[in-house]
Amino acid sequence: MVKRLLTLCFLSLFVLSLMFASELSATLDLDTFYAKGKIATYDLDDSLCRAKVSLKYLKTLSSVKGEVKLSGSFVKTTDKLSPFIKNQSYSLERAYTKFKLSIFEDKKTTFTLGKAPISWGKGYYYRVGDVIVSDSLGTNKIGETFSRDIWLITVDQNFLPLFSVSIGYSLPLENQNRIVGLKLSRDFSIDLFKEIYLYYGYDITQEKHKVSLALDGTLYFDYILGLEFSHSTSNNLLLVLNILKNYTFDINYNSHSLSLYLCSKYELNERKLEALASASLSLSDRTNLSFSALSLFEKEVFENLTLSIGTTTIINESINLDVGASYTLDKEKNGLYLLNLSLSSSF
Repeated sequence: MVKRLLTLCFLSLFVLSLMFASELSATLDLDTFYAKGKIATYDLDDSLCRAKVSLKYLKTLSSVKGEVKLSGSFVKTTDKLSPFIKNQSYSLERAYTKFKLSIFEDKKTTFTLGKAPISWGKGYYYRVGDVIVSDSLGTNKIGETFSRDIWLITVDQNFLPLFSVSIGYSLPLENQNRIVGLKLSRDFSIDLFKEIYLYYGYDITQEKHKVSLALDGTLYFDYILGLEFSHSTSNNLLLVLNILKNYTFDINYNSHSLSLYLCSKYELNERKLEALASASLSLSDRTNLSFSALSLFEKEVFENLTLSIGTTTIINESINLDVGASYTLDKEKNGLYLLNLSLSSSF
């Protein structure tokens, strides 16, 4: 009953903030996946096709912003996968209101209510700072921002030049745990030591806590370095290293860019090491090539290795094409190929 009342309350706020919505957009995503091979106990030779339609309403005023995003997915797959995947699904992907109030003199406080995107963690792949979401994995595509949409309440306040503070609360909707989180950040604006972030999260549902610290700086030759530490109730210490280097160069009077990203994660108690190496090269203004290698070792024993390659092409202002392939090899020398093609169009 309480969950229904919370949902109704938030939807009422969204309707009020969006009743004069000036922006309406739609997105059509067509995805095709094909998997062949064996991994662990799974022997696959299957394909999946999906069409996803999304509608988004957005309204932005001077101190108020509201957004609602609805989607429907239609899937066609092989008989082996059909028991695990719904042929049709509909969801409320995003529905929130964001507004600003002047509480501390001229420093405005930002409030967010509803199902909204949140991205507290640093790094592209391992993100130990995302303390109010269930996991810390991000994206291995360099330069691509990553966020999740969850039911939440957040309060953000800047006390510049001293520090910034964010408080978040994950609501018990759609099987979410009740989690309260705190984020403190300080910008030093110097080359060697740029930013420091301190996170604390407490899972009220499972009675677990998590403390994380992230440091960002720039080393010699403009290497961007990130160090992250995390400690949880299970006394597991997590160490994360992120290194990013960007290059720009000209070929035949055309400008290109190359980004190299290396990160690793080590769980002290489990003696588990993961490492990711990724590269992104702009072939032209509209085409980007990416490559990544992800490996996992547990107690000094090799578990698996995944190699991925993909291209992203901007066909025009509203159509993007992604083509990718990956190969995963496990410790039993089983291999799995995965091919995917995605076409996204907005209008």
